[in-house]
Amino acid sequence: MKTHSIITIKTLEDLHAFAARLKQYLALPAILALTGDLGSGKTAFTQQLAEAYGINELLPSPTFTLSNVYKQHDLLFVHADLYRLMDTDEITLLGLSDYFAEPNTVTVVEWADRLTALFPPQTIWLHLTLLEDNSRLLTVKSANKEFWWRFESKSGELSR
Repeated sequence: MKTHSIITIKTLEDLHAFAARLKQYLALPAILALTGDLGSGKTAFTQQLAEAYGINELLPSPTFTLSNVYKQHDLLFVHADLYRLMDTDEITLLGLSDYFAEPNTVTVVEWADRLTALFPPQTIWLHLTLLEDNSRLLTVKSANKEFWWRFESKSGELSR
């Protein structure tokens, strides 16, 4: 079974196309855990994914608010950021795990590597790496068999 894929993102348009394609492979509730250095594109990816779900408002990074919830018809789109949180108690108090099983919910968590134990096995992990030419490598990992089945049966690749 496939467990990861690496995609090169050269432009914002590529990121938009990737987010739109990724949406096709997600089953709700969906949990996406984002990792990567500052400036690697975690918030930009989240904005593009929200747009793919029809959320057309500005999604600022929730670094200081910790989480924002957006509603689009019957969909909840949760955008959280663990960057400023220092210990497990703070992260647990944020209540993100309450959204993980909520129907019709997409939960995207930036700086998810701050507490990997928080995330259930069906989580889709995305690691963004900024390259010298300002392109990004995006590594998709998951133990979610259903995700990979949809991934492989639809096109076999997310990149174009």
